[in-house]
Amino acid sequence: HVQMMWDLKNRYETDYWASTVDKVWRGEFPERIHDHEWLKFGFDIHDDDVREEVLNTLKTNKHLEITNSSPTNIEVNAAGINKAAALAKIAERIGCTMDNVMSLGDSLNDMAMIQEAGLGIAMGNAQEVVKEAADWITAPNTEHGVAKAIQHWVLSK
Repeated sequence: HVQMMWDLKNRYETDYWASTVDKVWRGEFPERIHDHEWLKFGFDIHDDDVREEVLNTLKTNKHLEITNSSPTNIEVNAAGINKAAALAKIAERIGCTMDNVMSLGDSLNDMAMIQEAGLGIAMGNAQEVVKEAADWITAPNTEHGVAKAIQHWVLSK
């Protein structure tokens, strides 16, 4: 899958970053890509049409988890690798269920976590689709949104 993403990066001449267990790659790439354990590949594409084409190509691969952390980037992980899965593992380790978890986020890479938590909260500055998926919307991060959500949902209960 990394080869496909590298080919897309070259075809569309996009900015990129890629993470292995040992290194974050920017501006260079290993010749022998299969010698590395890849964690994530990211595109930064300011042209809306190009970003949409790359996104549509990636979406055809069911083995990929596709999100973003800003409107101009695309983040690619292996399917099932997301913040919700990480939260579920942590909850299980401490003897908690996802029904008792509150999560907050602002981008597509937070979406699964917001949807699977017992209480999913979007930041006031979140992407619109994230706000629509959330149970509640707090203030933007620049206005202490996380603190306000904790005050409202945890400390005042």
